Amino acid sequence: MMKYCFTFIAVASITFAAFAQQPFVQQEFDYVDSFSEGRAIVVRSGKCGFIDERGNVVVPLRYAYARPFSGGLAAVVTGHWRSETEIDGLYGFVDLDGKEVIPCEYEDVGSFSGGIAAVFKNRKWGGIDRQGNMVIKPQFDDSFCFTSDIAVVGIRTDKLRFGYIDKQGRVIVPCRYDAALDFDGDHAWVEKDGEMFRIDKTGTPVPGVKLHNFSWGGKYGFLSGALEDEAGKLHYGLLNKAGKLLMPFEFDFISVYGLGDEDYVVADKGAEKQRYLVKGPSEIVRVK
Repeated sequence: MMKYCFTFIAVASITFAAFAQQPFVQQEFDYVDSFSEGRAIVVRSGKCGFIDERGNVVVPLRYAYARPFSGGLAAVVTGHWRSETEIDGLYGFVDLDGKEVIPCEYEDVGSFSGGIAAVFKNRKWGGIDRQGNMVIKPQFDDSFCFTSDIAVVGIRTDKLRFGYIDKQGRVIVPCRYDAALDFDGDHAWVEKDGEMFRIDKTGTPVPGVKLHNFSWGGKYGFLSGALEDEAGKLHYGLLNKAGKLLMPFEFDFISVYGLGDEDYVVADKGAEKQRYLVKGPSEIVRVK
């Protein structure tokens, strides 16, 4: 099940805090979320809808669950909400005017990225375009997201194995890897049989490029590991699941660990020990 974060966004000339204190908000709704694209999720008597910046209901409160607007569309769920990971209902999408532009007929959905959203139907993941057309037949066992023209997908055989497809759903690299990161330019990191290495868009390994002593850590699945230089010395770096390099390969060691609800990264460089707070899937901030 996919998880989403609600992002606080200041709107027009009023702040959300001031807006939430207005009498009509307190009286009419049990909960008001922050605004995204001029719309905020509201809850009353266990049902969700959306209001605009003036407090007008633009999406009726008839859904069991809703996600914030992104790119003019928001995922909504019919049925009954139990928890963020347990909803008895089906997903679809509404537009900013409240029209259900993609019917609620899916068991789960992802966010639109690159014009395509992953959808779960009949126990398989496929993909739809913004008009609701099924452009990638449901056939995969893991959700996916197009960060470029290529997405990581998973197929379960003896276990879940990963490969890559294009936006037409064509397999460009077969599902044969134990783990796979998104392509960053022309290359992607993949794991197979205990080795982490880079491949090109044909699935051909990049000669001489392997990640040593690699490990996955934190709630966002960061990948730490080391590249070996010509002298045989290891230099550690940090990547996220999208294949983005968060820390360059210039450290003596990097580790990711959790402390309470927070994740931290510790990097050794000579006598210096650097500590970073993980703020999100693509953001770390150095702390003292």
